[in-house]
Amino acid sequence: MKSRSGSNSVIVVLGAALESSGAPGRALKWRLETAAQAFTTGRADRIIITGAGETPAMLRTLLSLGVPEPAILIEPTARSTHENARAVAALMRAQNLHTALVVTQKFHMRRALRSFTRAGVTALPLPAPGIPLITTSVKELVARAWYVLRRR
Repeated sequence: MKSRSGSNSVIVVLGAALESSGAPGRALKWRLETAAQAFTTGRADRIIITGAGETPAMLRTLLSLGVPEPAILIEPTARSTHENARAVAALMRAQNLHTALVVTQKFHMRRALRSFTRAGVTALPLPAPGIPLITTSVKELVARAWYVLRRR
């Protein structure tokens, strides 16, 4: 499906931690708000949400932000950025979508874009707000090193 901008683009929201109540955590909420705003302004006509365990809360939030349910595609199995990219790439091919506007925080964007590119997707950054905590920054550095060692 071509977006109102005339391209075969889709907004891809990567999952993140949920609160103990099951609601999106702060980082995920910012990602969803960024995606909804991009959708509303016509950056793409579809949104893919991806992540094992997070997608029901992600769907509820996007609906509450005014995104119509038919515009949302769900990928509910991925447990890592690498798995997000591979599963979303397959879904994009099936839907004839070519460019992913990847929504995540800046500290995670480099690894996310690399994973999507390696999965054969043209990936563009759509950064969500967020200030990384020290533990998040350390986790991201370790994950980057792991991906380099595993050639992902």
